[in-house]
Amino acid sequence: MVRIAKRWPVAALLASLHAVALFVIAILFYTSHDPERVFIWIYGFLASYPSSLLVRFLTNGNEAILAVSLFFIGTLQWGIIGVCIDAIVHRAKREATPNI
Repeated sequence: MVRIAKRWPVAALLASLHAVALFVIAILFYTSHDPERVFIWIYGFLASYPSSLLVRFLTNGNEAILAVSLFFIGTLQWGIIGVCIDAIVHRAKREATPNI
C-alpha cells in the first residue's frame, strides 16, 4: 500500500477520500432511525458521479447492494482519475531530453 501511495499519491488520496466518505454515509444510514434516511444516498451519488449512473442499473432498491456498488465502482473511478492526474504530473516533472 505504501508503494502505491508513493507511486500514485493523487490516486491514493482520491480513492481513500471517496472510500471514507461512503463509509461515513453508510454508517449514518444504518445508525439513523429517521424515515427519510434514504436521502443520505444522494451524497453518495454526488461523490460517485458519473459512475453512479451505472450503479442505478445494478441495484433494485436494496440499500446494501447500493452501498457496495457505490463503494467499489466509485472508488475505482476516482482511482483511475487519480492515476491520470499523477501521470500528467509525472510527465510534466520529467526533464526534456535533447534530440540527437
